Amino acid sequence: MRSLLAMVVDYTAATRVAAAIGQGLAVVGGLIGVMQMHPLLVFIAIFIFMGARGESEMVQVNAALRGVSLRQAMMTDFRTLRRGDLLGEAVRMLLAGPQHDFPVLDEGGRLVGLLTRARLIEVLSEHGRDWPVEQAMMKVVPTVSVEMPVREAYAVLRSSPIESLPVMAA
Repeated sequence: MRSLLAMVVDYTAATRVAAAIGQGLAVVGGLIGVMQMHPLLVFIAIFIFMGARGESEMVQVNAALRGVSLRQAMMTDFRTLRRGDLLGEAVRMLLAGPQHDFPVLDEGGRLVGLLTRARLIEVLSEHGRDWPVEQAMMKVVPTVSVEMPVREAYAVLRSSPIESLPVMAA
């Protein structure tokens, strides 16, 4: 259906329409399943409804991000920690603002790790506020280039165990 619609309208609009039709048919199928007491039909209808919604959202996000580089989308006002800082400093910064993950820099200002909120809480409960950031940070951190398209960076982020990526200057 989307392929046929895409001959007339753009791909994003075709996906939106096809997903709406798919969701409508899923609701009808689900109602029939409920009325005829066929739980498998209800399950299939739910699966189709959620799949159609997910596909539509993914295509819309990809369309919105097409041609956008990280330079245009990245957070530029953020705080960093130093390798020698203690976890108490990280807690203070975490509570003072919206930032959840903190790049950790060496004395020369180079990235040496990342302290995530989850890791901070985990290590804080084990060792307390006087534990060095260097002992708590993730030392292997995927990074992306400032010129990388947002869509590519998102793919890197999805394959990473962390929720944010340090963006490095070219």
